[in-house]
Amino acid sequence: MACDRLKQLNDWEIEKLVKHINDNAWFLGQKHHRYVSFQEAEIDFILHYLGKVGAEMRLEFCTHLCPLSGGCDLIPRFVDRDLTLSGVA
Repeated sequence: MACDRLKQLNDWEIEKLVKHINDNAWFLGQKHHRYVSFQEAEIDFILHYLGKVGAEMRLEFCTHLCPLSGGCDLIPRFVDRDLTLSGVA
């Protein structure tokens, strides 16, 4: 069994992750009083935030944005597993 909206989920996640990383670059720059590249902010984001944010994004997409969310058999397995693994739940 596979997600019927995986490409839509991936495209949405990429858009959200780019925004999160750009925001992280700005905050790091403010904290360190210097320019922070996207690549540096991306590494920091992956190390400190990706696990929690990734699980939260899947929860948001799968339960609110996906047109199949009302009848998808994967939601309990896909979302609960990720939230448990990431420590969000």
